[in-house]
Amino acid sequence: MPCWAMIVFVAASLLNLNSAQAQTTYWLGRIDNTDYVFDSQLPQGFGDSIAKADANTFKVNKNPKGFDSLNASGTAYSLVEASVTSDWTMFESRLPKRAVSIALKSGGGGAEGSWVHMETSDPLVEQFARNLPQRKKGSWFNADLIILVSPDAAQPAVRLPIPKTTLARNAMIKLGEQTLAGFFYPQVQRPLHIVPFRQAMLDYGNAGRQDPDFRKHNGSKTATDLSGDTTYAGEHKKWETITKDSPTPPYFNDHVTNKELTEAAQFQAEYQASIDTMTHGGPASYKGDKRLIDFNTRVGYFKGPGKSFEACGAGSPGDFPHVWMVGETHFRPWFNVGGAIHQVGYGAAKNSKSGNWYYTAVISQTPVTEQPKTAPAAGNSVAATNAAAPKTGTNPAAPNGSAPANTNIGTNPGGQPAMQPGSPSGGSQFATSKKMTVDSLDAAIKKMTDPNDGGYKLVYDADLGKLGASFSYDVNNSQTVGDFNSIAYLLELDSRSGSSEGLGSSVFDEPTVKKVFVTMNAFTNDASKVGIPVFGLGASFQQAVESMNVFSNVEGINGMGTGSIEFWPNDYVVGEGEVYDSKDEPSGRDNGYGSMQIHNPRGETVFALNGWSGGPKADIGIGNSAITKEGKTHKDWTFADNADSYSTKRLRIYVRSR
Repeated sequence: MPCWAMIVFVAASLLNLNSAQAQTTYWLGRIDNTDYVFDSQLPQGFGDSIAKADANTFKVNKNPKGFDSLNASGTAYSLVEASVTSDWTMFESRLPKRAVSIALKSGGGGAEGSWVHMETSDPLVEQFARNLPQRKKGSWFNADLIILVSPDAAQPAVRLPIPKTTLARNAMIKLGEQTLAGFFYPQVQRPLHIVPFRQAMLDYGNAGRQDPDFRKHNGSKTATDLSGDTTYAGEHKKWETITKDSPTPPYFNDHVTNKELTEAAQFQAEYQASIDTMTHGGPASYKGDKRLIDFNTRVGYFKGPGKSFEACGAGSPGDFPHVWMVGETHFRPWFNVGGAIHQVGYGAAKNSKSGNWYYTAVISQTPVTEQPKTAPAAGNSVAATNAAAPKTGTNPAAPNGSAPANTNIGTNPGGQPAMQPGSPSGGSQFATSKKMTVDSLDAAIKKMTDPNDGGYKLVYDADLGKLGASFSYDVNNSQTVGDFNSIAYLLELDSRSGSSEGLGSSVFDEPTVKKVFVTMNAFTNDASKVGIPVFGLGASFQQAVESMNVFSNVEGINGMGTGSIEFWPNDYVVGEGEVYDSKDEPSGRDNGYGSMQIHNPRGETVFALNGWSGGPKADIGIGNSAITKEGKTHKDWTFADNADSYSTKRLRIYVRSR
């Protein structure tokens, strides 16, 4: 049978009921932001069956914890949580009755005595059916329900805050529906939106960590009393010390994420998925390195902090860290039993064939202030593998060909950039600086684009969600801006409703909203050619750009000096090496794949917009891409096909007269 899922129910219209009936009624909860509302009445017979079900036998909880008072306007309500299941035959084909089974605690449903039969002549039955998951012939459906029990027939005027653990679990279930190839093992899958997935795991753990009765309320058999300095804990069958951050509830500070622990956790989750087996053991060799076979050397390989521990598990999205926290072996780190835990990394991956999910938590007692300031081991910042791409040496859309005649060749970035880092010409040297916060970046952009201050005037404003074979700007001032000698580009990418990493460019947590504002000396005096170099404009530029300044909240690209651009509408091929980067060459069709890329002298991508005629499959990114295609990582986002991974994407272009 399929895995269990908390269902977000669609609101159904309230039927006209006789409010004078003085009988108990049952109301199905649905999610409205962070609250439950109860505006869909359940069939009476179904509700009565749930209320009478033996909670020792069935998955029915008649006293769920974590909710505030259920008294509203003088009316006393109660809550029931229940799990139900049915197959297509029982629910769809044996009409005029629909049958649903109350799930058994021993697993599954459909056993004798668990079925509830409901007449379809009752309009509430059909309303209930509309609220349930979609049914498919030959399969079962499952649903977790939260039900408000009312003493009368009036619709309850009740809104209940959803427990943080439920919100986090629901988020994991939803985020587990879409997957992408693994970072370390491309043959496995990981959540497409892996940063919010890991955040939901962290949120769940911290919410449970703040509840002194979490284990008691979730059926744990030991360590249910955390009020003292010790607790009788788990399989060790002895009293163990509790290290508290506060003498009163909540006893423990929140866990915080650690990048190195996160990478170690994701590696182990993917390794488990690759062999379809839960294990603490690692591969005998990974890319020739033998240091990953056991946990301690694995953490050291990823340069994680000391005093670290690992938890592994297998289950469905939403099961972890709950299973660790309520079990009798791995719960200690979440409740500081045996020592305080400060830092954590989470990983999740799925075997592509079996569909089995595997999870890892790597946790450390090292206080945050003592966290090592080291970078990950070289070669470990790896990325997702997407669909097949053309072989290296071919251009993205057509056979190799000669460079078109209208290409303006400046200083060719196919060779060395005009000025290298460390050049004695300090004025053109590319000096780096730290990434900015979003607030400080926004303040700088506002200042520079103020006509009375920075002086940059808007030429183009483009909603990149409208990219496609034909494209027009939302704002086009190219005919009215006048003379200029400086150009600026502002690219903003927001993935809060899409991939939180622009298709997961790193295993590490990345900013959800990414921005870059880059200025440079004008490389053309024609304002119509500073925008996206679509075919027909004659806007093809492959050259160095001087006095470039980069401001961004993305790590590693901020700085000032000489950079280079690759703007053309053509197909293109790699100029050096085997990957697309800052040294490509236009080739083939004049109206081809298309490149709009800005690079710094180190060859790092400042931003890229490629293949814009592909619309939602265009390539867009800030900083170097780490998306891998056929074993190759194209730093300039070629073949990323990721435009639709961003909820919003906006490009604005400015010019300034000095």
